[in-house]
Amino acid sequence: MKYLISIVVVINLVTLSSAQDDQASLLLDLKKTRAAYEIAKERYENDKSLFENKAISETEFNLSRNEFLGKEVDYQKLILKLISEQSYILVEKAVKYQNTSGERRVKVILHSTMEGNQEYIQQFEHHFDVFTPEMRTSKIYNVFISLENIQDQIIIGSPYKIRIPSIELGQTAVADFKLLKDVESVKVSLMYNGGSESMNVYLEKDASANIVDIISTHFSQEADLGSSATFDLTLERFSTSDNIYQLLVLNLPRQVSTDFLDLETNARLSQLRFNQGVNIRKLSLKTYLPDRDDDDIVIDQPIEFYAVVLTVRNLINLLMKETKNSLKKN
Repeated sequence: MKYLISIVVVINLVTLSSAQDDQASLLLDLKKTRAAYEIAKERYENDKSLFENKAISETEFNLSRNEFLGKEVDYQKLILKLISEQSYILVEKAVKYQNTSGERRVKVILHSTMEGNQEYIQQFEHHFDVFTPEMRTSKIYNVFISLENIQDQIIIGSPYKIRIPSIELGQTAVADFKLLKDVESVKVSLMYNGGSESMNVYLEKDASANIVDIISTHFSQEADLGSSATFDLTLERFSTSDNIYQLLVLNLPRQVSTDFLDLETNARLSQLRFNQGVNIRKLSLKTYLPDRDDDDIVIDQPIEFYAVVLTVRNLINLLMKETKNSLKKN
């Protein structure tokens, strides 16, 4: 353990030393480029006065002007490099949601910032007099983003990689992926400014949908009369409310009884609540077939039914609707 700690310290010292060397080199380059720019500017202003007084030719004046413009561009490019290297991208949010087609998607919100680097930038402010208004709105160009599975590093977002042409300093951008594998956490990988970084993030849920989605991988089964069939259920909450949810089965004949079971405790449930920070619950639905067939249960004929999760309010609305339909029939 001591050996590992010493390695980390050495790496940090090397990184710090490298950063200090880069900063010193940049300061020196700025001074040299600034000096060349000021010399070219002074020569251009002198030659401009001489040209207006017809003391030099137009060719000589153009050479002086072109040299000045070239030195100015070199100086501006170096300062832009400085700003670009101190700008970075923050992942503000990664939100998992379900669209109207039932697709699981992830929306990643990126923010361009220089927060934390302002003090470093201030020491170069006396160089910024050559900035045009357009240059003062710094941008980070060609930001590439992808989503990977944390366990095996395989890309699970579609498209595999999204390119954002540019993000202005202080602004946000959104990358929207189809989730190829349903997971709770992903690795967000970014590439920009010639470098790359990645982070593991827990996916927030889109609370605006306010639903609980149910998925069963074994949704169609065969069972003999007098036996039972068990369906696995994964309940995923897209809501921030602390509701108590009622578990119901609809469209089954009365002869078929059912139980919702908690997979961890095997306890029978008629309702459930999601604990704070928990958005997925795994249950099983066990159905018991009667010993004999009848008009409602016909051998070799499928029975379609629905497992639903309702809030108390939704349940009351459903019961009221059924009562009204029953009264109309009578």
